[in-house]
Amino acid sequence: MSDFDDLLEHTATIRRRTLVAGNFGARGDATWSDLATGVKGSLQSLGQSERLAGDAILGTGTHQFFVASSQDIKGRDLVVIGSTTYEVLGPAGDLSKLSLGMAKYIVRHRERD
Repeated sequence: MSDFDDLLEHTATIRRRTLVAGNFGARGDATWSDLATGVKGSLQSLGQSERLAGDAILGTGTHQFFVASSQDIKGRDLVVIGSTTYEVLGPAGDLSKLSLGMAKYIVRHRERD
């Protein structure tokens, strides 16, 4: 285990949306399936914002998620850490592939599945 592995304090599940075909070629339902479990990663906050939704104020946090670059993560995948779900917005610019075999993604707290 490398020293960098010690910084990956979270264990996550990566989920991907798949479409299930309906009857007679009709568009089916979308489901979320586990792509990978037990994924070690690190989450760092980039800030928070609030927005009005009806009578409620909803807070949304944006984070950087560091993970081994061998993970197959794409935009719109979900990262689940404990009971909190984050939506992957995409790689973090030109720095998405870091040295030491790590990758960095921008994720946003997802309010509901």
